Amino acid sequence: MQEVFADSKYFVDCIPNGSPAAIISSYEQEKRYMGFNLKNFVTEHFVFPAEIDTHYTSANKPILQHLNDLWDTLTRKSNRLEEGTLINLPYTYVVPGGRFREVYYWDSYFTMLGLQVSKRADLIENMLPTLLILLMRLAISPMETAAIILVVRNRLFLR
Repeated sequence: MQEVFADSKYFVDCIPNGSPAAIISSYEQEKRYMGFNLKNFVTEHFVFPAEIDTHYTSANKPILQHLNDLWDTLTRKSNRLEEGTLINLPYTYVVPGGRFREVYYWDSYFTMLGLQVSKRADLIENMLPTLLILLMRLAISPMETAAIILVVRNRLFLR
């Protein structure tokens, strides 16, 4: 996917606009043709997620100001959509880096420690119930809130 997207993580956040079986079948047929263009194929068969604004810069700010300002850049609104690659979350949450759309539970612990130092109890108060809801809804604390983790989890339990 490097020839299609600058960031390989971007593709996993794309939403198929047809059944996986139909997309795979089309790919198997079309890739044989001379002049096959993977980028055009992906553009035709997937809906791209909205770009994330990652243009934050510390601009020579003192470190504490930089960290305090960065929380807003890393904050994502709840995603109550019924489609997409993310598990629906009811509250605002903080991601571990600017390119991410999903929560990673282990990173969330350290994120909340940083939020505590920055006196951002508002974000901690949103993240805690989100993590608890995931545990109650899924009966596990998923590694991440990308829906693919549910498929991986189910395959592991079926073995």
